[in-house]
Amino acid sequence: MMEVYILYFVTICTRNHIHYFGEISDGQMRLSSMGEIVCANIMDIPFHVSNVDIPLYAVMPNHVHLVVAISGVEKGTTTLGSVIRGFKAGVTKQAKENHFSFQWQSRYYDRIVRSQEELNRIGEYITNNVVKWDLECNHDH
Repeated sequence: MMEVYILYFVTICTRNHIHYFGEISDGQMRLSSMGEIVCANIMDIPFHVSNVDIPLYAVMPNHVHLVVAISGVEKGTTTLGSVIRGFKAGVTKQAKENHFSFQWQSRYYDRIVRSQEELNRIGEYITNNVVKWDLECNHDH
């Protein structure tokens, strides 16, 4: 039997779009210590929630893009909300432990990925986000 899963495209922003996670320079994302905490927490998600994988992500200066894959969804044991709450709480806890002033925006954006074509577009968007950042005038999102 084929395993049932759902893919989500998620964007989580910092409060007031403050650049906590680093800066983009010469087309490269240069992570701050806070950005490194975010990356480590993203990579740890599958170790904390066994039926969740993060196949693609990007940490930007003031937001994070994730593709979240949740398998076994028919069991109803893991929700996207619980995954994101756990991630945000873990990052916030480590920020406090390191005496970093940091806050997330209270909500996040999510969209169910409904096709391979849509997933390909999201992958291109995430991959090119750093390059596009340098080309845009407005860095608030």
